[in-house]
Formats: sequence, C-alpha cells, structure tokens
Amino acid sequence: MRFYFLSAKPCALKLGGAYAGMIGGADVFIDLSPEESILCEMIPVDPAFLPVSFLIDDGFLTAPPIPAIVGPTAIILKAETFLHADSAMKLVAQECYPDCTVSVFLQGTMQASVETGGEIFTFPLTDDYRSSRILRKNDCILIIGKNHLCAVSARGERLLYTPVVDVSCEEELKITVPHFDCMNHFTQSRYRLTDKAELLESKLLFRYAPKEELYLYALLEGLLLHADCSAFVTESLAKRLSELKRFLGNYESVLFITQEVAGLVYRMQGNLYRLTYFTAEWAEGRIDNILEKSMEE
Repeated sequence: MRFYFLSAKPCALKLGGAYAGMIGGADVFIDLSPEESILCEMIPVDPAFLPVSFLIDDGFLTAPPIPAIVGPTAIILKAETFLHADSAMKLVAQECYPDCTVSVFLQGTMQASVETGGEIFTFPLTDDYRSSRILRKNDCILIIGKNHLCAVSARGERLLYTPVVDVSCEEELKITVPHFDCMNHFTQSRYRLTDKAELLESKLLFRYAPKEELYLYALLEGLLLHADCSAFVTESLAKRLSELKRFLGNYESVLFITQEVAGLVYRMQGNLYRLTYFTAEWAEGRIDNILEKSMEE
C-alpha cells in the first residue's frame, strides 16, 4: 500500500529508524506493508515541539492516532498537532470578571479555561492563540488569537470557534471567515452577543472567478459552502443540484487529484476518513453531470 506523509510543520520523517525524507513542504510517499509493523516518527525541525510517533501495523486503521485518509490505492497520513516540548504551564492571557475567570495558557498544547461557580471548563485551542487577547461583551467572552476566534459564554459554553481574517466588536460582533477554496470564498457575518452568539446576517462572497479547468473543484467546493454554482453547470444540472448534493453525501473537504478527477473526503470515525474519486461529464463548456470514478478506469 502506498502511504503519503504530510505535516503541518516541517519535519524529518523516519520509518523503522531510518531517515525517509523531509515533510511539511513537498509530500513524501512510500510503499509500505503494514503487516511488517513499522515505527513511524515525524520529528519537527523546531526543537520546541515533540515528535509524533506511532506504529503502522495491520491494526493501524482501527483507530489511527493522526488523521488517516484511506483511498482505493493509497493512504494519506497528516500530523496536524504537535505537543510543545516544555510541559510547564505558561499563562498567555487572563481576565477576571465578577462571575468568571477566563484564561488562555500553554501546557503541552494551547488551551482556554472558564472558571465559574466552582467549576472549570477547558477548551483546546490551536497555536494561533499563543498571542491572545480577551474581550467581554455582555455575557459573551471573545478570545482573539492570530487569525482565529473563540467565543465562550460566562457559563463555560463554547459558542464560536473559527479562523478569521477580520474581527470587530462594538454593538455587534462582525467577523470575516476564510474558506481556503479555489475561488477564495469568505463569509461576512454579524452576531448579537448575549449569553449566546445569535447570527443576524451572513453573506458568502468570493474573490476569484475560476477558469474552466477548475470548474469541477469550484462546483464541489461550492456545494460544500452552499454557494451559487450555476456558472459552472449546464441548465439541466442547475435544476438538479440538490439531487447531486444528496448523491455526493456528507463529504467534509475536497482534495486536488488532477484537473479531471477530484477527491472527496468523508469522515468514517475518529481520525479515520475515506477518499472517493469523482469526475465530470461536460456539455458546451459546462459540467453536465458528476460521476464516481474508480482507479481501474
């Protein structure tokens, strides 16, 4: 089976104790036999982070320790989270209010806590919160990191957790959320903050119109975002887009395979995902149908 190794940080990849290449930039793939029980180590270049290590064996896919995307002929492994080497607790930000105390701290990973009524509620955060500030609006507390936002209630409920490129909070909370797709979609939203984050308005916009060779990806990503996809499809398919979405099912993301074949990623359980390939039928320069494609074709 072919394994692709990806990492959110630059890492040295070791397999069975032997150096196998650098990952975190270019993808590395290696053909492995899980029956052989191979130790995999992803060692960050930055010594501030600990390696991610696990055994690839015949039971690996029962409960993979990192996200594993299983396709017909390959498995994609991606290390997304690395523990900090320094396990000592480091306070990043803290605000004390009459009814609660909100803290952002590093202890192996970035975390936030809300202490209220004798209870402590803890939430995992990304490394985007290594530099954070805490604001309060009514009974809603905003933890603003670098290009990321976490909103919690004074009762310890997490209300919002999303990447952002812009945040403002006066009478209302206004945020711009990027979607990292081929059209560079972004959502502009307004919320009323009480002890909840009540959505008042949401607009989906985009920065780039795709070229014809990216229509397949624009359509599949657009369906995921509930965007207007009429520019990429024939009039016949435009009338059947809801039927197409039901056919495709609840996929979570789209992977670039080739211009003609796209991969849809479906969560199975925990860190285990399934990758299914799809291709398009065309008519007059637009997509007329989407078909599942097997690798034998």
